[in-house]
Amino acid sequence: MVSGWFGYPGDGAQEERWRHRFAGNSSVETFYENVQVDLYPMMDEYDSSDLKQSNISMPDGSYARFFSSARPGNVLKHFEWMATYGTFYCCGITRRKFAVSYDIAGKNGNDVMARLKYDWMSLVDVKQILDSSSYILQNGLPVLHVWGIGFGHINVTDTTGMQNLIDWLISPAAGKYRVFLIGGVPYAWRTQGSNTRKEPEWKTIFESLDAIQPWHVGVYKNAADFDIFFNGTIANDVAYCKQKGIMYMPTMFPGFSCYSLKRQRNEILPINRIPRDAYKYVADPTIHTIYLGQFDEVDEGTDIFKVTAKTSELPLPTSGWLALDKDKYSLPSDWYPREVPLTDTIPLGPASPTR
Repeated sequence: MVSGWFGYPGDGAQEERWRHRFAGNSSVETFYENVQVDLYPMMDEYDSSDLKQSNISMPDGSYARFFSSARPGNVLKHFEWMATYGTFYCCGITRRKFAVSYDIAGKNGNDVMARLKYDWMSLVDVKQILDSSSYILQNGLPVLHVWGIGFGHINVTDTTGMQNLIDWLISPAAGKYRVFLIGGVPYAWRTQGSNTRKEPEWKTIFESLDAIQPWHVGVYKNAADFDIFFNGTIANDVAYCKQKGIMYMPTMFPGFSCYSLKRQRNEILPINRIPRDAYKYVADPTIHTIYLGQFDEVDEGTDIFKVTAKTSELPLPTSGWLALDKDKYSLPSDWYPREVPLTDTIPLGPASPTR
């Protein structure tokens, strides 16, 4: 999954602000005190015309630059990396595959269902997105992903509206708009525990999806936690979905760090809250598909694309950023895209880095 939500003023997007970069909107506010990301991407392969300079100093006396997801050159560069490292689902230009994902988490009110339906129809009719041979198909249907279904903290509560939307999307009556629907749901969806809405209608909604993608980011914090969570939750999810005829797509992530993002909200979390050496693949032959959250999400440190490897090369102050050597590993900047090839099979374990 690619977030694709980063931007800066003047990048050609409709929003003239530093999207998912700085708490302030204008260029004069691009100091470290306002930064909202913990990891700094490697910038050496981007075209300089697609980057914007900030007021954050680098160790060599220059200033930190940032990319925008709205610049075609930057998007293509990311897709080239995916092609180079074997990531399967991406862009047609680089012979990758792609599908649309909607995130309803940031929307207010229940009208999001009507807007989602309208937008999907527009993509099919106006943009003719399904005419692309690169669009992902499953069971002969175009794949559509909707994230944010049934979360307790998300302001989408209309179970009737949600069920009607799902029923329409997966029904033959939808015609050319019919999809194979993947639902991004809470990790406790099956038991309706913890972060899941408790109304009984949500269970029916979950079971009506073609595929279930539980959000596991932050649920386990090390290898021991993962083993417990896998045996107690994921394995039971797999069995349940198999019984119901639902595809199961667990969320995997390399680590977690959102110190700067939380700092802007007057919350305190440590940098490198979940170290990346806790990352572990799903070693279960019954799981054939995973959701990687996400390729470029430096907001919460779950990204796998090329980032700064050495603390000494980070923007200043280096103590406020996270590099790949934080866990005492000596890794190249492309370690994670290199070790997470999402092709036709899932590797059962990463190669061991040298400490």
